[in-house]
Amino acid sequence: MGLITILMVFWLSIIIVYVMLNRGIWVFTDVTKGTSLFMLEKALGPAIDFAEGRKGSGAVAWIIQGAVWLVISSTLTFVGLWLGHEPTALHSLSAWGLNPTSESLILAGKLSTIFGAVGMFLIGSALHIVPKLSNTDLASEKNATLVSFVWALSIFIMVIGAYMPEIFGVKILLISTLINSLALIAIIVNLLLTASSRERKMALPGWLIIIGLISVPVSTLAVAITGNLTNGTGQWALVRLIGASFFLQVS
Repeated sequence: MGLITILMVFWLSIIIVYVMLNRGIWVFTDVTKGTSLFMLEKALGPAIDFAEGRKGSGAVAWIIQGAVWLVISSTLTFVGLWLGHEPTALHSLSAWGLNPTSESLILAGKLSTIFGAVGMFLIGSALHIVPKLSNTDLASEKNATLVSFVWALSIFIMVIGAYMPEIFGVKILLISTLINSLALIAIIVNLLLTASSRERKMALPGWLIIIGLISVPVSTLAVAITGNLTNGTGQWALVRLIGASFFLQVS
């Protein structure tokens, strides 16, 4: 029953968001849309003034950084495999207090591939496709550009966390996950505002991209609401709901 309840809450939440986007009720009224846009523009403080805000700049920033992370992730994975074959290959780094293992480097490569390369490519594509299908501009190009650097920072912290999971009693991967989640929420709000301001009926791929992105926080919320966040059923469902959302984004 726990799994059925989680799925019911999850799909009910997705349907509610879809209805609100199409009917313009509650959180997607003009007043709330203006407030949300103000938060996107001002939440990052004076840093927002450094972003150009040119049309398409947000998508470009994400895709370029995704390409950079692709190089980094492949390098980390290669060095990890090399170190597994020759354990003393990086022995000289011990003079700097660095003693990476093959496992930690391969883990860092996996994290930077999934969240850095693939994640940034998908979000960059979403920032380009959704406005095109909506026949409108992205709600905030400036926010999209700056949030790309926040996301990249979270990936950098993840890479450090793969090598040193805890520093001074602080769990590094937890910090990176929190930063990553905040950046994702900003992107979701940006895309929801864009979709709510569309000038024509949006094609199905656009909705699938949005559903795929909001599935991450919605699935976590659904598992938490049903009280299954810490048990096996909840963890099993959470992994599969988030994993399935990936295929919606690339469909």
